[in-house]
Amino acid sequence: FGYNGALIGCATSVFGPSFLPFAVANTILGASATSVLCASLNKALSQPQWTWSFNIVALTSLLRMKPMEPLEEIAATDVAATTLNVVALP
Repeated sequence: FGYNGALIGCATSVFGPSFLPFAVANTILGASATSVLCASLNKALSQPQWTWSFNIVALTSLLRMKPMEPLEEIAATDVAATTLNVVALP
């Protein structure tokens, strides 16, 4: 159903996995879900749904991915030691 699938593709490329097969799979699944939601929202709402289906799919995807969850902290000494080991390799 038009632009909602394209919007999901944009959201997946920004917030989704960087591994290409997973990114493509997430885009296809998300775009399919927006089509189903769009069709059901058109029947349920008395007004045009515009991007409601995109918002629902994108926000649930973001909640599933937890992009704001803090990553495991790495000590600065570990980063420096790893960098020096890589530089010192023959």
